[in-house]
Amino acid sequence: MRFLLVMLMVAIPVAAQVVPPIPDIPNRPDVPLPPNVERIIERQTERRVEAVLSQVEQMSARLPEPAIQGMERAQQAMQRAANAEANQEAAVNNRQKTQTLFNQVEVEYGWKAVEREWVLLLSDDELIRLRHQLPEIMEYATEQTASAVLGVNMLKLKVPQELDSYSALGDKVNAAVAAVIDRNHLYQPESAALKSNIARGVLSAAVCQDEVRLGIIDSAIALTHTVFRQRQQQIISRQFLPAELDGTSTHGTAVASLLIGEAEGLRPLLPQATLYSAAVFYQLENQQQSGSLFSIIRALDWLNSEKVPVINMSLTGPDNQVLRQLVEKSQQNGSYIVAAVGNAGPAAAPLFPAAYPAVLAISAVDENATPYRWSVRGEHVDFAALGVNVNVADVSGGWTVQSGTSLAAPVASAHLVCVLHQSGYQYAEAINKLKQRAIDKGAPGHDVIFGYGILPGASKPAAQ
Repeated sequence: MRFLLVMLMVAIPVAAQVVPPIPDIPNRPDVPLPPNVERIIERQTERRVEAVLSQVEQMSARLPEPAIQGMERAQQAMQRAANAEANQEAAVNNRQKTQTLFNQVEVEYGWKAVEREWVLLLSDDELIRLRHQLPEIMEYATEQTASAVLGVNMLKLKVPQELDSYSALGDKVNAAVAAVIDRNHLYQPESAALKSNIARGVLSAAVCQDEVRLGIIDSAIALTHTVFRQRQQQIISRQFLPAELDGTSTHGTAVASLLIGEAEGLRPLLPQATLYSAAVFYQLENQQQSGSLFSIIRALDWLNSEKVPVINMSLTGPDNQVLRQLVEKSQQNGSYIVAAVGNAGPAAAPLFPAAYPAVLAISAVDENATPYRWSVRGEHVDFAALGVNVNVADVSGGWTVQSGTSLAAPVASAHLVCVLHQSGYQYAEAINKLKQRAIDKGAPGHDVIFGYGILPGASKPAAQ
């Protein structure tokens, strides 16, 4: 028995060694994928995402209120992240485009302008004379817009490097042309975000309930924001950017939300107004937003042609003789401009267009009537309004608290358009009513900080 066990122990390993190997399995031939496989996978993914979202929506109906608020905050955070990524991509694209087609450079006194671009204003007769007397100048024209309502032709020139200065171009043209030509300067908005705030704002009352019309020269407006959901018919928009550039909607959304935006706990300055939005701003990677002079004057022309009585310009930049002339023509045409004085600080020189005599210049204060520390001061200041810690709509779909003279200007614009409407569009009478309405602060009468006083109204953050 023991012998048999020993023999089996020896035989089993030997038998294992003589088992024939498993033959190789031949390679399976390649099977071509369907030509639309990527679309099939994409559609399947979409269906799964839709199913998950449907489950989330059904779940939210059964969740307690704190959980629903948490989900809303998460969704807002996801939307902000998606918008931030989209804005960054647009900024990169804009940088690439501006480097080749719309390059901004530093010019005289540290201001920014579009490289080698100049803007020219001419009447019909002056344009005819220029074509006859200086035909070589007309060869540099890249764009021309005729404004029937303002009675001018607006030309954009791209000059060679040797003519890209006031002295060189002045030597090339006659004195009459030199007086109506200037650089295609760049202008910037005047507000900055401070912190996130998901609570709605509070406002004591609208400035008026009248069906008025008001224009803003700013960025575009994020019309998909819930604050404008009931206001779609009250917003008329046009873009005035070069075709090569993509616009931004950050700043215009904030300004528009003060004027006509409405949500729980937030009442707009002008609930019955029609808002004319003229978009001129583009954005680069460093979050800087800019609008060119040529875009701004084309926007002014459009708003004048629409007979908009008040135009809000929450932007600043250098003195420019082309802009000054268009502002004066706008006033003569019955379209009055309100502008932010700027956030360059109390010791800064006056900024434009606010410093032009034809413009109503607005500084900013906080809710305690303390002057905004960065607000420009000067004899040109006409009024002040709340512009510190103001609650406004954020382009991501949420809310943010911002500060700046950009947010004080629309408060004054709302007051001006209301008193104009109520006084039969008599400007001098309207200004007197604003002086009576304003709360005098500082030195009695007009001063360099508050102007004639503080005009009430704006959206403040709700108490936490």
